[in-house]
Amino acid sequence: MVADPGDWPWSSYNATAGTVDRPEWLNTEWVLKCFSDVPERARKEYGAFVAQGMRWGESIWDDLKNQIFLGSDDFIERVQDYRNKEIDLEDIPKEQVSDPRKDLKEYLYFRDRREGMARAYLEGRYSMKEIGRIFGVHGSTVSRAVRGWESK
Repeated sequence: MVADPGDWPWSSYNATAGTVDRPEWLNTEWVLKCFSDVPERARKEYGAFVAQGMRWGESIWDDLKNQIFLGSDDFIERVQDYRNKEIDLEDIPKEQVSDPRKDLKEYLYFRDRREGMARAYLEGRYSMKEIGRIFGVHGSTVSRAVRGWESK
């Protein structure tokens, strides 16, 4: 969320790394002991550890699904099976109560390309422009496929 962990205002990074005074209520000993029993070395190792994590360039948020889930599609389906179907879902965003969305490329494998385009659109999670880009057609072609599918 920030380029430097010390820039995040609600982080304990600076206090743990020793670049600012530690607030009285913050216990950094446990974390630092994971790196070394020598405080100065522990802070240095902690800083190196955080820097290494920043270099990975990936964020766990990249894998966020349905705005609330981190995990495989199978995990999400299992969790959604537990949800209480009796609850009024009117105020909950559709994205959060829907099944995990299929990868758009999966629709390319429909025997009938028009059906693939139509089903992708009718799932309600992709725009005609996105679908057209994957299928290599204009959005108006997707629109015709959807109208044709709905009339069946």
